[in-house]
Amino acid sequence: MSRKPIALAGETPPPRDAFARTWVDQAVLRMRRELSWLWRENRPADPFADWLRGEVVRGERRRFFAEDTTARYIDEKIRELKTPLGRRSAQRGSLAWIASELDLSRGEIFFTALALAAARDGGVAQLIAVLQGDPNRQLPTLGLAQRLWDDAHELPPLSSDAHPLFSRGVLRRHDTGSEWTSPVFMPMAVVRRLEAPARRLEAPELERIAEPSEAANPAEATVETQLLASRMAAPSQSMQVIPVSTTSTGRLDARRLAPTLRSIAALTGRPVDAIRPGAAIKSTTLDNAALECWLSGSDLLLPPDAVAADSGWQNRLRPFPIYVFVAVQDDAATTGAQALPTLEVTAPDYAARRDIWRREFERLGTAVDPDPDALREAAYRYRIDAASIADIAEALSRGSAPITLGRLLAACRQQVGTLIGPQASLVAPRFRRQDLVLDAERGEQFDRLIAAMRNLSRTHAEWGTGHAWSDAGISALFAGPSGTGKTMSAEVLAAELDIPMYRIDLSQVMNKYIGETEKNLKRLFDAAEQAEVLLFFDEADSVFGQRVQTRTANDRFANMDVSYLLERMDRFRGLAVLATNRKKDIDEAFLRRLRYTIEFPIPSEGERKRIWQKTIPPQVSTRDVDFDLLAREFALSGGNIRSIVLNACLAAAASAREPALSMDVVLDAVHREYEKIGRPFTPEQKNQWSMRAPAALTGRLGVVR
Repeated sequence: MSRKPIALAGETPPPRDAFARTWVDQAVLRMRRELSWLWRENRPADPFADWLRGEVVRGERRRFFAEDTTARYIDEKIRELKTPLGRRSAQRGSLAWIASELDLSRGEIFFTALALAAARDGGVAQLIAVLQGDPNRQLPTLGLAQRLWDDAHELPPLSSDAHPLFSRGVLRRHDTGSEWTSPVFMPMAVVRRLEAPARRLEAPELERIAEPSEAANPAEATVETQLLASRMAAPSQSMQVIPVSTTSTGRLDARRLAPTLRSIAALTGRPVDAIRPGAAIKSTTLDNAALECWLSGSDLLLPPDAVAADSGWQNRLRPFPIYVFVAVQDDAATTGAQALPTLEVTAPDYAARRDIWRREFERLGTAVDPDPDALREAAYRYRIDAASIADIAEALSRGSAPITLGRLLAACRQQVGTLIGPQASLVAPRFRRQDLVLDAERGEQFDRLIAAMRNLSRTHAEWGTGHAWSDAGISALFAGPSGTGKTMSAEVLAAELDIPMYRIDLSQVMNKYIGETEKNLKRLFDAAEQAEVLLFFDEADSVFGQRVQTRTANDRFANMDVSYLLERMDRFRGLAVLATNRKKDIDEAFLRRLRYTIEFPIPSEGERKRIWQKTIPPQVSTRDVDFDLLAREFALSGGNIRSIVLNACLAAAASAREPALSMDVVLDAVHREYEKIGRPFTPEQKNQWSMRAPAALTGRLGVVR
């Protein structure tokens, strides 16, 4: 009489993969055979009693399996099932492939299949609970597997967490007891992969950012990138780290690195996955990401926040033989790892930036086409990458206003401004060229500097000077006594060139700890080089001071700071203005690298008169002010004059309803300014205006009538 086959599991269909299906059937049949043994006397499972009775129980079980009708039927089915080992030719990510990669014995494959059966079928989980005599213990243990498997000596290696099945996360253990009684489970990510190894699955922690089949011309990659890809062509036998650096700044995220990684993928034939933006970075996130990349055969990109969130990321990923791109600003984050050469992600050149601008607006299908000259100018001025260009184009395309040069440059400035950081503060220029009072020689030098900056990008890009001079920018020194117009001139430069001006905050740049000053300067210059910005170093002698003879370790590291500044100034691509009233204290090597040096002396009499006239606001009446006398008798700098005018306006506003300045109020402010700077009035100066001043004022100032 033929017998109907016994159902192998619950209502869940068996795995589609033949290898996994065979081993799951093997696990379920062995559990059902064990269940028939427990039911022979209608007694609950008592594994400890069975263990104590040892060989006696094993002998009884073997006789029972041979004599009992149901047990013998199940035993025959078990013997009919094959117990294959892993195959290297199997589909990557399948159970057969895992078994081959990890060199698993049949007992280890059985234990993996037992965990797989419990994870995918609730009926199997209940069966496990019955076998263990506790409805709450629905996960298999190593002790249970030893009872079910014929050769118990194959299972003890699984008691160690260093076993590849555990170190690579295929199986995980709840540490609630000994290695033999702790529940073991298979993560659902592994279950889904074993269910359909040939199908691409969307892992919750990962996003695919580069496919080998995507449109990417490997020939367009740099020679260094091609050489790196050739090193990565063979499958990795251990974790290999590829540090990623970029000439641009900002977050080194997947969008910014995707174009280069697509070239790598096209050359290696492997896709690249990255941790999804916004994903909670936990230890399990890194474990699952590395596990999925190992099973699917993809490379992994770790963003900076993942590295910062888990400082032990190298130890977590070390068991996985995968390539890991580590996007970090600091090379120290990859110290100790088995690292390949750094992947340099270079910013696009002018021609490439211009094409990216055009393509982005064409892709977005904007209602208003941007001005081609505006796109060229944006490509000239702002050396930003494709991701930043895409962000700007998308923001501008949402509106219906014309995309003019002004709007485009304003959007670029806003984008770059977010990258500068706390090392510099944005300055709003208050003055234009007509407000600046210079003699003919200084005025010509200043206008020449403006003209040079206006033509710098175009000359580098179209005349080819950028190749010979490494797209270097312009640096200028404004030297002169305090208050002679150095800061004002820098503001005029920024206003005339329509570029943002950043004043360097030395408290955020200089650091007493070794190497920190260089890091701060690197971040500052890297961000500033993405655009034509003006970096203003006030009191420059404190940063660009002369190097000293090395007598102590402090001298040596101070000289290193200066040397680093020399090197960065040589290749800085923007406009750097150094202002100092102590030119002799600046290192000579800096002076040689300055393209323009403008001296700002104390203004002459004629210049002082113009400064007085320009400094007093036009709405303030000056009928009673003698500008000739003020310019002739008081050799003051522009800064002193501005201070006097402000104090005079404040004093006049306290007693007058209409905006007007009188000579006595102005001279009172002059006297106070002289006291502040430690310069006395001479009798001649006092007598020049004594007859015009009221008695109360002249008496207080000690004027001789």
